Amino acid sequence: MEALRLRGFQFLAIVLLLIALFGVLRRSPGESVTGLALYGTQQDVLGEVEALTRVAEPLRFIGEGANLCLLVNLGIDSYYAYQLQKSETGITITPMREWDCGGKSDFLLKFVGYEEFRQFARQPTCSALRAGGRGNPFWYLPSQLWPKGNSPSCNADFQQKYCAALYYCGEPAELSSALACCSQERMSEQQRELAGLAADSGIVANERAQESAVLQRPLGNIRAILSWGLGMLMIVGLVLGTLALLRKGKVHKAAEGENETIRSLRTYIQDMKRQGFSEAEIAHELRTKGWDEDMIEANLHEGLF
Repeated sequence: MEALRLRGFQFLAIVLLLIALFGVLRRSPGESVTGLALYGTQQDVLGEVEALTRVAEPLRFIGEGANLCLLVNLGIDSYYAYQLQKSETGITITPMREWDCGGKSDFLLKFVGYEEFRQFARQPTCSALRAGGRGNPFWYLPSQLWPKGNSPSCNADFQQKYCAALYYCGEPAELSSALACCSQERMSEQQRELAGLAADSGIVANERAQESAVLQRPLGNIRAILSWGLGMLMIVGLVLGTLALLRKGKVHKAAEGENETIRSLRTYIQDMKRQGFSEAEIAHELRTKGWDEDMIEANLHEGLF
């Protein structure tokens, strides 16, 4: 009797376990469980995606027209997809039915699970971004700017939309050898300015090193300004030097003219003395001709030249 009762309890336990398992398998995606993390409906998780866009600083520096697709894996054949589009007014987030957001996204990031997405959304650091793409916490699936392979297509479209944002985390050349299109030599002046702002923000947030090819660009401008200023100083110095030489020449000519006047005065005095005129008579004659008294006194008593 006791054995029969024990078998009855075992049978009941098995039935309850099967009912529970069936209930889990039939549970809608909005009520599913992945590990210990519970998630709500797609609209509920949308709030977490919106929070991600507010704290992920690199997203501030992506260009207009950027188009990302986030795919959150929820388990067997279950997922939530969200399209992120950048416009002049900000980032628009649209829940999507298609797992690839319609197949027209620049990048398609598939998070391996809801828990991994939630952890990333809470702290989307540069280290997490650099570690991503290899299944920790997400994969890059084939998309418009990430064809099959291990690197993106670094073309003009990529450059216009995403190059500046990369400088928040570091120099693109250091992040990947495939990012040659993001070198400052290939970007426009406007893109370099935006990249400089991104690099500044990354430094403030301790997400990247101080050194930056973009941040060194203003030093190049300073060098240009200093070179221009030095050139102007040389020109001003040349002009002032020329004026000084001209003035010196005028002074020299004036001195020569003055010497010639004195010579003429002394010659006149000498001739008058030879003719027998006294110094008083010569002085009187010179005064009548308008000569200065000091000039007369200075030269009247000089000897012959």
